[in-house]
Amino acid sequence: DGGNTWENNRNIAGYESHIHCYNSESCILYANDTLYKTTDKGLTWNPVSHPDLSQYDSFYYSKLKINKNGNGIFTASKNYEETLFTTSDFGNTWENKALIQDGGLITILDNDNIISLGYSYESDSYESSISTDGGDSWTSTTLNHDIYAIHDNGRYVAALCTTRANYVVLCSSDYGQTWITNEFSEPLYFADNIFVTPENIVYSFGSTSNAFNFEPRGYRSYNNISCFDVI
Repeated sequence: DGGNTWENNRNIAGYESHIHCYNSESCILYANDTLYKTTDKGLTWNPVSHPDLSQYDSFYYSKLKINKNGNGIFTASKNYEETLFTTSDFGNTWENKALIQDGGLITILDNDNIISLGYSYESDSYESSISTDGGDSWTSTTLNHDIYAIHDNGRYVAALCTTRANYVVLCSSDYGQTWITNEFSEPLYFADNIFVTPENIVYSFGSTSNAFNFEPRGYRSYNNISCFDVI
């Protein structure tokens, strides 16, 4: 009912930290070094097949997502090194792949491209990396921005970034192949969060003030997302 009422259907002991629902009845959940799946709107949860996750020490920044084709990603960290797990059967089985960037932000799109944005110690720069074969190989390009957050609607991707002068939003309308830098309509002291609607409208919020009692402002894109104006 749109979130108006809730029921406790929990049958998993312990702490659940990540969940992703890829249709109205099916979800994948991580808890206690195990991935669980439901296909009955959360009434029952069953563990799925995956490599041993107990060796990893951090899932705080993990990404868990399955696209409409049944291909998905899950990340875990050990000693500050990221590991990428992938699935091609709606989360029933998983295998591990290596990430290019350390601590990168990652997503999978509707055409099965996996995009990872983050800092590469090898090149000493921020990079955008794309895999078109499920994480087996990657193509990387250098980005001149620090990257804070990403969001996508399956095709359109937006990344909230900083430069020495201001916050900017990098946008890609071709599954991450190319990126366009877009400015906010005013200089910001800080910006946080990014969201892409199904209609390719991008939202973010920030503030022009560094005062303790600042009032954050909402921003949204217009037309061809060449600039972000105050809502």
